Amino acid sequence: MSDWLSFEQILGYVASFVLILGYGIKSDVKTKTILTVSSVIFTVHFFMLGAFAAAAVCVVNAIRNVSSIYLFKSKNMFYVFVLLYLCIAIFTYESVIDLLPVIAAFLTCIGMFLLGGIKFRMLVVIATLLWIIHNLYFGSIGGTINSVILFFISSTTVIRLHMDKRNSENV
Repeated sequence: MSDWLSFEQILGYVASFVLILGYGIKSDVKTKTILTVSSVIFTVHFFMLGAFAAAAVCVVNAIRNVSSIYLFKSKNMFYVFVLLYLCIAIFTYESVIDLLPVIAAFLTCIGMFLLGGIKFRMLVVIATLLWIIHNLYFGSIGGTINSVILFFISSTTVIRLHMDKRNSENV
């Protein structure tokens, strides 16, 4: 593991901060925009840690996040990204740990293109558990802290959205 104040770890902290901001927002469009910025920063972070599958996933995630804003519910784009994630899995595979960010990205892709609101964020909760394991393995301090916090933020946002839905039905 690298020094907790090394450049790559600081990048992880910054990317985590940006990502956490994104998932605390109820607007899907704003969330996806902020996630794009975080993905770009995480790409460099994971590359510097030698987590090449995660870095590749982050590049595709940035493109996916922007695409899902304009092409929400586009099954064709969903399949394009699934194919890209499958290629990442094939070309970067060194051990099972490399599959975790790919599976997490696939789950998030389902949420971004085929779902929304509560269901989207529930898949994010599952995906963050996979990222926690991956980040611990590669020594990504910011990524691990981020994933743990994201797990709680996403869970809370699911509850908030559920309460909003229930309140609007009772009006």
